[in-house]
Amino acid sequence: MMKILGENFKRIRKSKGFTQADLAHGICTQATVSLVERRNQVPSTKILMQLCQRLEVSVDKIIVQEEDQLHVLMRKLQDLANDDEFEQAHHIIQQIHSNELAEPEDFKRYYYYQGRLAYYYKIVRMMHSFSSTGLMNNM
Repeated sequence: MMKILGENFKRIRKSKGFTQADLAHGICTQATVSLVERRNQVPSTKILMQLCQRLEVSVDKIIVQEEDQLHVLMRKLQDLANDDEFEQAHHIIQQIHSNELAEPEDFKRYYYYQGRLAYYYKIVRMMHSFSSTGLMNNM
């Protein structure tokens, strides 16, 4: 997901001596430039490219890639599982719904961590069972 840095865009525009209307001339409306600056609204790719060309800046100076919520949760899940923080990982995986998964890699990661958590809880139940029967005390 792309996010435009409206304040950067405005700062660059002003440093180049353009008014919103000057920058927009022949490309888009002044209102479009205003929305970019004030509300971080991303215009069409064509308009964005033309505006950046007029400003003589690359698009990556005003656009950042923003991770979507699913991938933020997946990264947290991965970090927690790798640190054996399974209780917290369980809370994270409950926030992910399989119908949100679109990419094959997302499905693989989701079910891999589902399996790791299931295995962890199976081991915990076995350990609890052994300790409640006194078998752990005899070892």
